Amino acid sequence: MLKMAGRRPILLALIIMATVTIGLLLSGWLTPAPGRAQPGQPDPTPGVENTNCIATTNAWSGTCPAIITNSSVSPSTIYDPWKTAPTMPTNIVAPVYSPTNIFTQLVTYDSTNCDTVTNTENVTYSVSGVTWTNFSSPYTNFPSVVTDSFSAQAYVIVTSSDTNLCPSPGIVYLSDNISSASAAQTQAASDSSFIVWEPYGIIHRCVNSSPSKSPGVWRTDVGVGEKVNLSIKNLPANTSVQWDCGGVGSIDTPSQPTCVWTAPDSTGSPPGYYNLLNSSTELTKACTIKATFSINGEVETPSVAFTVYRPTKINMKFVYPEHTVNTCTIGMKTDVYLAPANVNFSAVTTREEAVDPIYGFPIYITGEGCYAGQNPHGTSVEVSLSTQVDDDLGTKASVSPTDEAYFQTPVGGLAVGTGDARGDIPNDWKCNSSAWNDNYCTSVETATSTAVQGQSGAYQLDVRKCGADYSCFSSDPTKP
Repeated sequence: MLKMAGRRPILLALIIMATVTIGLLLSGWLTPAPGRAQPGQPDPTPGVENTNCIATTNAWSGTCPAIITNSSVSPSTIYDPWKTAPTMPTNIVAPVYSPTNIFTQLVTYDSTNCDTVTNTENVTYSVSGVTWTNFSSPYTNFPSVVTDSFSAQAYVIVTSSDTNLCPSPGIVYLSDNISSASAAQTQAASDSSFIVWEPYGIIHRCVNSSPSKSPGVWRTDVGVGEKVNLSIKNLPANTSVQWDCGGVGSIDTPSQPTCVWTAPDSTGSPPGYYNLLNSSTELTKACTIKATFSINGEVETPSVAFTVYRPTKINMKFVYPEHTVNTCTIGMKTDVYLAPANVNFSAVTTREEAVDPIYGFPIYITGEGCYAGQNPHGTSVEVSLSTQVDDDLGTKASVSPTDEAYFQTPVGGLAVGTGDARGDIPNDWKCNSSAWNDNYCTSVETATSTAVQGQSGAYQLDVRKCGADYSCFSSDPTKP
C-alpha cells in the first residue's frame, strides 16, 4: 500500500500528459501545414505541403473553329420580268463552323509537391443573318421593282466567343470559294460572290421620236399605222422568241429576238368606214403583244399593252393673213394638224372635201377643199402628214401652209351690210393604202363683218377656222 501511494503522483502526471497530447492531435495543431500557392497561381493539391509553388508554364493551345459547311449563293444570274420585284436566289447558305474547338491551358510548377493544373475552354463562332451590300448603280438597296440590271453581294458577320483566343472573322462574303477559317477571315469582295439581277421584258420603242413629251418613244399610245421596235431586255444569247399581236396590226419577223410591230390601219369595224355617228368605242383599239421564250427551262411570256388611236379632230395654226384694202375680203393661210396629240399620224393622209361656195350676208366662203393654200378652192387635195407632232395640236401636215380660209364680197368693194358666214366642211382620212374614212370630223370656218351699207370707214373683219383666227379692219393695207 505504501508503494502504490508513492507512485500516484507520477501516474497522475502521465494521465495528464496523454490527455493534452490527444487534444492537440484532435485540434489539428500537429497536422502538417498545406502548401501555399504564390500570388496569382492555382493552389497546389490539398494535403501536399509546399510553400514555394511558382508557375513556370501558363499558355493556351488549340485550333480556332473551321468551316464544316461552305457558304454559297446561287444562281449567280437571276432573270426577273421587267418592273417586277426582284427574286431572291433560290440557294443561300451561310458558312457553318465546327461546334467543338477545345483550347487547353497547362499550368506547371517548379516544385514536385505542386500538381499540374489544366484549364479548358470551347471557342465557337456565331454567324449573323445574311446581309446584302455593294449594290450597283442606281440602287443602294433592293429596288421595289427591277428596271435596270444590278448586282449585289451577300455576307454574314462572324463573331468569336473569345476574341483573345480566336479573333472574330467579321464580315464573311458568301462564296463557294471559302474553304477554311483563315480564308474566311480574309475573304475579300470578289466577282465570284456577286449575284447579278437581269430584268427581262419587252422593250418597246416607237420609230417616230415625236411626240417628245413624256413618255416619248416609250409610249404605249400609238396612231394608226405607227411602227414600234420590239425586243427583249437582257435576253440570253441564242434564245428563240415567238411574238404574237393577236391579229391587231402586223409583226414583220415574229420568230426573231427583235421585230417591228405596225399598228393597224383602222380602229373601227368594218375597216375604212367612219361617220359622225360612230360610237366612241371605235376611236381607239386595244392591242396586247406577247413574247414567248424559255430561260433556264422556265417558259416566260412577258407582254405589253398598246392603245391604237385614229384621227378625231382637225386643228389649225395661223401662218399669214389675206386682205384687200377697203374691202370686206379677209382670209388666212394656216397649217393643219390632226389630233389627238399623244400619238403620231405620219402614216395618215387627209383631205378636206370640195364644197360649193357658202353664201352669207354680206360675205361668202369660196369653194373649199384646198388643203394646200396655193390650190384653187373647190378642189379636194390630199395631204400626207409629217412625223412632227405639236404637243397641243397634233401631227402636222407635210405641206406648209396647208389650208386657206378665205371670204370675199360677191362683187368686191364694201359689203352691203353687217353679217357673217359659216361653213361646215367634211374631212376624210386614210392610213397607208387603206380605204378613205369619210367625214370623220368637220372643220368649221366662219367670218364676220361690221360693214354698213353705203358707208366707208374702218370696219371690223374676222375669220376663224379650227382654232386659228385673224382680225383686221377693212381699211387696213392689202396683205400679203
